[in-house]
Amino acid sequence: MRRLGVSCRHLFETVERPALASLPAEDYEFTEWRLARVSTDYHIEFKSFFYSVPHGLIRQQVDIRATARMIEIFHRGKRIAAPPEALRGESPCRQAPS
Repeated sequence: MRRLGVSCRHLFETVERPALASLPAEDYEFTEWRLARVSTDYHIEFKSFFYSVPHGLIRQQVDIRATARMIEIFHRGKRIAAPPEALRGESPCRQAPS
């Protein structure tokens, strides 16, 4: 930084370093969001597996939030289901036919 008359290292130490925050305690977990419509048998399909939701949501659109450890289903921003088999990392109750 010749124009300023200081080195990049000096600028980093005086300006940038005090503004740095520490790393989060937990690792970042990638989240995948999908839209799905509840079918007449009150199930939604996600990655060839079916998950049940409350029957009152038939033909409604829901959001699916999937991470490596769990699947959550939301309707209008409210969590309506978190299938227990998905929480434990087991396969869900039914698999779509090939």
